[in-house]
Amino acid sequence: MVAEKTGYPAEMLNESMTLEGDLGIDSIKQVEILAALRERAPALQDLEAADLTRLRTLGAIIAHLQGARASAAPTLATQPTVDRFVVELANAPAQKVERPLPPTIAIVPDRKGVALALAELLRKRGAEVQVAETVSGTPAAVLHLAGLDAVPGDQLVPFHRDALSAAKAVAPTFAREGGLFVTAQDTGGAFALDGSAGPALGLAGLVKCAAAEWPRAMCKAIDIASDNQPPSAVAAALLTEIFEGAADSEVALRGGTRRIVQHAPATAAPSTIPLDSRSVVVVTGGGKGVTAASTVALARAVGCRIVILGRSPLSGAPGDEIAATLAAVEAAGSK
Repeated sequence: MVAEKTGYPAEMLNESMTLEGDLGIDSIKQVEILAALRERAPALQDLEAADLTRLRTLGAIIAHLQGARASAAPTLATQPTVDRFVVELANAPAQKVERPLPPTIAIVPDRKGVALALAELLRKRGAEVQVAETVSGTPAAVLHLAGLDAVPGDQLVPFHRDALSAAKAVAPTFAREGGLFVTAQDTGGAFALDGSAGPALGLAGLVKCAAAEWPRAMCKAIDIASDNQPPSAVAAALLTEIFEGAADSEVALRGGTRRIVQHAPATAAPSTIPLDSRSVVVVTGGGKGVTAASTVALARAVGCRIVILGRSPLSGAPGDEIAATLAAVEAAGSK
């Protein structure tokens, strides 16, 4: 690990070397090494960074790590308890909550006229409203209504990029001072949880990420079924939900019914997936993190063939494989 993080050949390293004097490893580099060790050796998850910074030589660190691994060994056989939930919609009648009107509001418009109707309602209440495709300045609220339009499949990527840009425009201010960030979409008023028509937009995921990064802000994703209602009616329903509705993060509105997304406990059923060593499993969504952990567990349990798809460019010339991938292929071939 030290060789990987410092560039020193492994054969040049010995246990008597000091971190700072011999290897030039400062406290920041020590933290990087510790993080990599935790990832590679789960038994060391509880190791504190302060413990390493007090150790001066590689030999002292090795002895400390061996002690930590030995003390953690009895818990390795314990399987973690994993709770299982299903995502569903639950009725949640509106509860009127008076929420102060932000002084400045930016609205990313739709093409149905809902944004213009909502802007007029807000201006009548005394708010300064800007309706534009991009968010500029430092508004106290952002209402992203572009999801009310039908988004063709070939436009989903730029659509989500635009939504992310709207969030990034206010991220520093909202993280520091708070604000209001709302997305609205018309995908059946159910977030695609009931098989309704329309693409499953990723706006709710953006809202949940924003809420986690901006604890001072209020973030809400609304899926409202317009059902051929006039823009003024849709705007009035959004106005009520945004400024008088409870602070639920995912709200589905359809035909006068208000529902929220919730996670209900579910009992795991025995697996019946017919996989064996002849099976081919296609994995998408990234080759790191939970995707990698799940894929490795599947390969060990079944011994199937794994095909990983990704959009990240390979380093080096076209057709070149990175060293880590080559090493993995060789390890698999020698099994």
